[in-house]
Amino acid sequence: INGLTIVAPSEIRSIKADALVISSDTFEETMLQKALQLNPPMPVYALYKEDKPSSDPARNQLVEGIINLPSDWHKAGTMMGPVLKATIRHSEGQPIRRSLETGSGKTTLLLSNISEKHTVFSLDGGTDSITAVRKSPLFRSDRVEWIEGPSQLTLPQYKFTDVFDFALIDGPHGYPFPELEYYYIYPHLAAGALLLVDDIHIPTITNLF
Repeated sequence: INGLTIVAPSEIRSIKADALVISSDTFEETMLQKALQLNPPMPVYALYKEDKPSSDPARNQLVEGIINLPSDWHKAGTMMGPVLKATIRHSEGQPIRRSLETGSGKTTLLLSNISEKHTVFSLDGGTDSITAVRKSPLFRSDRVEWIEGPSQLTLPQYKFTDVFDFALIDGPHGYPFPELEYYYIYPHLAAGALLLVDDIHIPTITNLF
């Protein structure tokens, strides 16, 4: 690529460039922070490595169906396609008996299909993040336990009776809520469980990450 310069995080302030492109393989939070602190801030773009398709054609079809939902499917923001594909890739070969997430949306559709039993802690709050999921033909309602309300109230009151093979923290992003969710979820993860933390570019979640 003409004009492309590879730099270390310490060199961000000293280069002259129109934008910063971050590879998902080499992402460093310090690079993003320094680019945004410039005056004026430097535009930042992210490159994602294309994940290999699942060995299961049905899973590939499921993920593509979820990815192709409209960007305004609900008003609380939706999970990016590469993240959904990576979720499938990392969970292959590891049966998910129990899964859990805070927040709801495209990941709820995915996990309702690949988990034997999925527990969701979420709050609609007028965003349709619950309503849209329940109306979707991709949703497996028979596999989902829904706990509605603010997670800082519902998680401490929930009676955990089993361990979880997969957990996604994607509820409220303001401090201290991500840490609270982690505090209540972590003791109930099975050995070797997958723990996903979304939106680590947000400072309150970067601290947790």
